[in-house]
Amino acid sequence: MSSARRISVVIPTFNLWFVTKRCLSNLFAHGGDALGEVIVVDNASSDETRRELANWPGVKPLLFPENRGFAVASNAGARAALCDAILFLNNDAFTLPGALEALLEALDDEGVGIVGARLFYEDGTLQHAGMAPMPNKLWWHLHWHLAGDYPDALVPRDYLSVTGAAMLMSRAAFDVLGGFDEGYRNGYEDVDLCLRAWNHGIRVRYEPRATFIHLESASPGRINTEADKQNFERFQARWAGLVEQVPQFFSGFDVSPPIGIIGDITKGDVASQAARQFCRYYWLTGGVKYLPHRPLPDPVAVEVPQLADSKFHPAVIFEWGDDIPATSGAKRVIYAAPRSAEHARAIALRDCDALWLPTEHARSLMIEAGVAPAKIEVVCVGICGQAFSPEVAPYPFATSGFRVLAFMDEYTTQETLRTMLEVVAHIEPAATLVLATPQSGPEIEGRLRGAVDQLARRGLHPTVAVASTAGLVDGMLPGFFTGCPIFLAVDGDPYGYAVLAAMASGALVAALDRPPVNEFLNAESALLSSEPIELARAIGRMGFDPEAARTMRSRARFNAARKFSAVKTACRAAALLRVLYWGPSDGSGVAVTPETAAIARAYGAPI
Repeated sequence: MSSARRISVVIPTFNLWFVTKRCLSNLFAHGGDALGEVIVVDNASSDETRRELANWPGVKPLLFPENRGFAVASNAGARAALCDAILFLNNDAFTLPGALEALLEALDDEGVGIVGARLFYEDGTLQHAGMAPMPNKLWWHLHWHLAGDYPDALVPRDYLSVTGAAMLMSRAAFDVLGGFDEGYRNGYEDVDLCLRAWNHGIRVRYEPRATFIHLESASPGRINTEADKQNFERFQARWAGLVEQVPQFFSGFDVSPPIGIIGDITKGDVASQAARQFCRYYWLTGGVKYLPHRPLPDPVAVEVPQLADSKFHPAVIFEWGDDIPATSGAKRVIYAAPRSAEHARAIALRDCDALWLPTEHARSLMIEAGVAPAKIEVVCVGICGQAFSPEVAPYPFATSGFRVLAFMDEYTTQETLRTMLEVVAHIEPAATLVLATPQSGPEIEGRLRGAVDQLARRGLHPTVAVASTAGLVDGMLPGFFTGCPIFLAVDGDPYGYAVLAAMASGALVAALDRPPVNEFLNAESALLSSEPIELARAIGRMGFDPEAARTMRSRARFNAARKFSAVKTACRAAALLRVLYWGPSDGSGVAVTPETAAIARAYGAPI
């Protein structure tokens, strides 16, 4: 393959070497014959990035003395490139097989100078499938948060813009346009570049066969409110007149359907905590009212936006939990977390228009129970990184010494309880199991006594302390995780909420490698083992390697913030509910036609 048919890949970086390492590994593994060279432009990273780049074969480092931002770094890398096709690639975008070849083929179409790819979040949902303006002047990623194989996202089209996270550009187009406008700071550079391309008669193509995973906005400093405001003002000054003349995409983002949430979210267990968070975050992004079928006690009542208007008539009823009264006159969405095959069969008997589940494990259980896969959507419950963080004051537990936290509720089996106690009994140095539970009184005492007695007959004598979550304000729960350096996950967390809370809080998660908790964890961010004794030994070893523990906690927090954030979950929920209410998402109406291209070409923007 000649240099004209190969790609120079330009990757701007700023810290987060473990992310860049994955980016490079995927690129070299899946770049194929289309990969010509890799140029990494580092914006003065202070971590190990520069040291590691120097030792990575096939990488050409370009090192800046200070952070100059995405546009400057990308342009500098492109000017140093040798190939006639340049791929601008974020360091948190991970190449999938065949992506580069598909981009090159699309670039061969007559008049095409820029090609964008289909980007997924790590859960397989869509992050990007082309971009279009909305009536509110913002730009929308088409089919955002819908399924990665959403039918309309599989159609190649010309759009006004594609994302710069994985954007292929011909050398000729780069020279004509002069690259990215360096007056922007980490925002709107890509849309501006694409509109300037159309203004010069250069086509912008979306190619769905080219696929990447994209974490989105992972680099430190990427989210900057003041810079975002300045970027928007700069963009509007140049392009507002054009945007008014072209077709705009109705996403439903500004006109969400009226949603009513019903279910018992008043308990002190982890599932109810998750439900209240879900209510709050969907309310913030889409508009929702809680319809209590029993009064909400304080302090829960003040934390959830409730129905205060008897004239409110929801278009969609969102049902959380099991004990739900019959509803009618609206679309019905059930959010459930089956704990067993028997529980899944009970959920399958309930009538609904859509069934949302928190994990792939739950999806498998429901399909085995007879629910049609087309009715199911996996929607992670998500976690709030602001509420759960290492800075939260530790809860004042009565016990001292080395504490290991675990959660127990009415659904926790005796086998799970015994396993948790067995793990703690084998930890060296000795640890105390802090058992957080909404239960109290003789019931919990009897269950604990039975499990402890069984282990005593095997010569094991774990230390246990019970901490009640009954009546706790949600804001007090984060202190449980900062008050215990280790969170133990065995079973009994079907939503995955406790695991995510521990990750976001900076607790080191130790878990048996079983579903569903292993869907949220990997060997770089948690202690995983298939056997209780091995898990106990791993916990003990971490006590002698604080640097490894800090690294693991840091990566766990990163994953919680990027892959499992409550905001991302709320956005996915809003996208699914809008489709349920408004109908399928269709990008054909904002594809660039000859008429639109002529308008863009004639537009007299200051270039």
